[in-house]
Order: sequence, then structure tokens, then C-alpha cells
Amino acid sequence: MITQCIMPGSPCDTKAWKHTEDKQDKGNPLPDGTVPDGPYQGRPLAEAALDIISNIVGPSVQETVAQIHAQAPNARIVLMGYPPLLSNDALCLSRVPGLGISPDEAQWLNGVAHYLAQVMFEAAGSERRQGVDVGYVNPQAFFHGKAICGDPETIHGIVTDLTTSDIPNIDWPFFQFGLSNQAFHPKIAGARLYADALEYALEGWPKS
Repeated sequence: MITQCIMPGSPCDTKAWKHTEDKQDKGNPLPDGTVPDGPYQGRPLAEAALDIISNIVGPSVQETVAQIHAQAPNARIVLMGYPPLLSNDALCLSRVPGLGISPDEAQWLNGVAHYLAQVMFEAAGSERRQGVDVGYVNPQAFFHGKAICGDPETIHGIVTDLTTSDIPNIDWPFFQFGLSNQAFHPKIAGARLYADALEYALEGWPKS
């Protein structure tokens, strides 16, 4: 979704959802043989993204928590959430005319992140009501103003320095180019913020 938003053309929330399978694992088919976002392809991102979170991500998270509890019934389960990826309206990603993410798109993407947080919180709450010792940790406050384009920036923006595990979009004998898997993932400082959020939550965790 981020990749589609960066490319020029229509606004991010009106673009059609496009699924790109992992070139190494060729996607992970569901029991019925469809890839998770197959039914959502071709629909506007504004519809498809929220429906995927509601209909696939939320139930999958809840089922995963239930399976962990079944295997380790005395375990304390912590479900870590995701922060909004963009600060300062993602202005630092608009250095190339026609590319990047506009302020409106940045606000929409962060809104999707807030919705994801809500669905994950509800998934944890549903399992907790079933007697599972599970809690949801929302790291958004810890990353406020410190995501991509933030100060300090604790999440990688566009990274084109490929590592050995990255698969380039262009792979010629003397030239490789692509978006690294490091892009839009936490830097070391971001990992520290995740740890801070977890430790803060554990300090206030109710005793069972």
C-alpha cells in the first residue's frame, strides 16, 4: 500500500488495491486456495485496506492469540501494535516532483494505522474476556513526532541501499535498483521506542 501511495497518479486513498506476491514464497494461500487480499484487488484502497484489517487481520490476530494460549495456558501474552509511520505530513518524502506522499495521503495512511490499532485492541479484548491473560500495547504515543520525517526520525523512509536479502526491482548485470525491506521499518532508535512502550505497559500490567 505504501509503495502504491508513493507512485504518481491518483490520490492514495482512491488507487486500486494491487497484490504483489513475495517472489520467494509466492504468497501464502489460504485453505480455499486464495491469497489473503485476492477478493480485494481492484477495489479502492480506502475501502479495501479497512476491510482487510477488519475481515482478515483482526480475526487472524485473535486466532493467533487463542492458539498461543492453548499451547501455553499460563503465559502472559503481549500484543504489540503499530505506530503511524509518518510525521510532519511526510514532507520529507516529496523531494521528487510527482512522487512521494502528499499531506492528505499521509493523514489518510496514519488514519489507517489508527484503525489497525483499534482492531488489534478489540481482538486482544475479545480474548481477554475469554479468560486469556493478554494485553494490547499501543506504541503510538512513544512515536509521536518521531516517525518518518520526524525529529528525531526513528523509522526508515525510502531506502534503496539493498541488502543481500532484498530482491531488486531492476536486476541487471551491473545495475540493481529497488526498495529495500528496511524501508518503512524501525531504525535502532525505533526499536528502543518499542521496548519503552512494552516496558511501560508491563509495569502497569494488572496482577493475575
